[in-house]
Amino acid sequence: MPSEHGTSPALPEEDGLIFACTLDGRGGATPLDWWGAEEWARGQGPIWLHLDRLSARVQIWLRERSELKPRTIDALLSDDIRPHTHHGKTGTTIVLRAANIDPQAAPSDLVCIRIWCDGERLLTLRHLPLKTPREVFSGFFDNKTGPTNISETFERIISRMTWHLGQLTDRIDGGEADIDPRETAILHRDLTAQHGAVRALFERPPEWLGAQSRLRIREAAERLHDCVERLDALQGRGVASGSGERGGRRTPLASVIAKIRQVSGGA
Repeated sequence: MPSEHGTSPALPEEDGLIFACTLDGRGGATPLDWWGAEEWARGQGPIWLHLDRLSARVQIWLRERSELKPRTIDALLSDDIRPHTHHGKTGTTIVLRAANIDPQAAPSDLVCIRIWCDGERLLTLRHLPLKTPREVFSGFFDNKTGPTNISETFERIISRMTWHLGQLTDRIDGGEADIDPRETAILHRDLTAQHGAVRALFERPPEWLGAQSRLRIREAAERLHDCVERLDALQGRGVASGSGERGGRRTPLASVIAKIRQVSGGA
């Protein structure tokens, strides 16, 4: 079984701070605890905080210490899980859905991540465990193969989540999962909204998003569009749960979701 932390520091979650780090600009990073995160000031290097949205300490920090606008804080703490992008005066907020790493979850049971970034600070907030943030974080400590700046970190999170959703769609389209028409319709709806949010980010990128990152955001939007088209085709064929349309038995859904977990644990 893969380690939850890979080769990244096995720092315990601390009052809603799942992990935090400052980037060194060379693909590495220095991990931070709550004290280090709260003492950070501009000019001390780009910072990324990955937070539990439901933590009381996180909510207090957002409202009293983060210096974010009230509207931005409300968006990060909102129960609205609809994928969308918002450009504020001081940063960009994007709400996205990610593949659920719970082996008992249905493929349509996506989980939510809320992201805010201004080019120097990056905040990611989750409720349920997510695979992608830990993958990206681990890269800083795997021979310093992580992003070199916040723009790349922001883009890599989005690109990696999109890759996992593409893998999920591949397995569904390949007949490796039992999925009924209702689940297909839900997944199609959510990925259509996700495509719109990521496409909006590419069409109107923030100034701090680098040229290479913009291209990769476009690639993510294209991959999401492909996922939507294939799910649309599945709906057109009238996907039936457990039917042997392609011959033979289909793999149980839990096995498909479990495959998505194999690279690393959730964060």
